[in-house]
Amino acid sequence: MTVFDWPPSFSNLDGAAERPRRLSLALQGGGSFGAFTWGVLDRLLEEPSVALDAISGASAGAVNAAILTAGLIDGGRTEAKARLERFWKKMSDMAALLPSGGGPGLGFMARLSPALFNPLNLNPMREALLAEVDFAALRAIAAQAPCRRHESARRRIAHLHR
Repeated sequence: MTVFDWPPSFSNLDGAAERPRRLSLALQGGGSFGAFTWGVLDRLLEEPSVALDAISGASAGAVNAAILTAGLIDGGRTEAKARLERFWKKMSDMAALLPSGGGPGLGFMARLSPALFNPLNLNPMREALLAEVDFAALRAIAAQAPCRRHESARRRIAHLHR
């Protein structure tokens, strides 16, 4: 059983078992899209008839995927929802402290490297992410998880060599 295998069957209102809808998620990046995706994930986690096969993401989508997976590993759906909420609440609180970009003289800052304004390499997003995700544990689980495509390829190759 993998991290994403939730109970194999569920009961509907009539008492008849139904198979869960299996989803593989590819989560997009793009700043505020990450917060939007959090809302979608929060709703999916409330749906007992949905089981996740795989999750991947880019940029903010990768952040959501890591937090979701870490939460599922450590405490299931409830923990995943709580971690996503804590993380995006922190991001929202930090964004409220940033300049809006509409003030006089701030337009030139968009053309400069962020490193010029961060000589101490402060990264509150990294700290918030590390508070929610044990990356060593994720890597260990990923190393143990078989890749279905590679497994089936190995079986076909073994069959050819018989």
